[in-house]
Amino acid sequence: MPICVWLILTAVLLAPGSRVQAAKQTPSPPVTTLETWDPSQPDAPGSVAPDTLTDIHDIRPPVEVTHYLSFVLAGLLGVLILLLLVTVAVLIKRWLQNKGGSTAGIPVIPPDEEALSALDALDYTAVSNVKNFYFRLSELLRRYLERVFAFHALEMTTEELLPKLSSLALAHPHKQMLSTFFKQSDPIRYAGALAAHGQPEQDWAAIRAFIIEHTAACRVASEPGIDPVSERE
Repeated sequence: MPICVWLILTAVLLAPGSRVQAAKQTPSPPVTTLETWDPSQPDAPGSVAPDTLTDIHDIRPPVEVTHYLSFVLAGLLGVLILLLLVTVAVLIKRWLQNKGGSTAGIPVIPPDEEALSALDALDYTAVSNVKNFYFRLSELLRRYLERVFAFHALEMTTEELLPKLSSLALAHPHKQMLSTFFKQSDPIRYAGALAAHGQPEQDWAAIRAFIIEHTAACRVASEPGIDPVSERE
């Protein structure tokens, strides 16, 4: 029985149809195909599809972005300047207050004492420079008038001062004496004119007498019940 089966299978395998079928069932080896790359093809390496080239546009210029740093710095600078000005103003105010406080404690010399002290320092007996003597004599007299009557006598010319004398609260003889002195001293001070013999001493004494008399009259006029007008006449 086994021998019969073996014979039947051998006959089947040797039949022509069976060989074709076996050949069909035998797998064939893979065939490698060499292809040539065309750069114009979109799938070729290193190539770009023609349609995609039309999608590339020029690079736009850089867009200017507004920077707020400059505005911030300008604002800070303005604040610093304002603080500096305020600080300077405060320092100046304190300096003025300190200056006023420091001078407030210094006793003020009365006008008559100041003028008489300047007269005593001006020696008329040894006048070597008459021009300088009259400059100093005129200056101390103007200084006295400026302090007593509160006007800028030192800055006025003689032409400006003479009309002012008539409006001052002075006795008439004093007005005449002052007017005569300023008129006669101007040529000596500015034109180099010579003073008469004994004139420096006379002018020095007249101004000293005027200061003493006017100061005494002002003190009497300040007392209650005294009419200052009657004292000036």
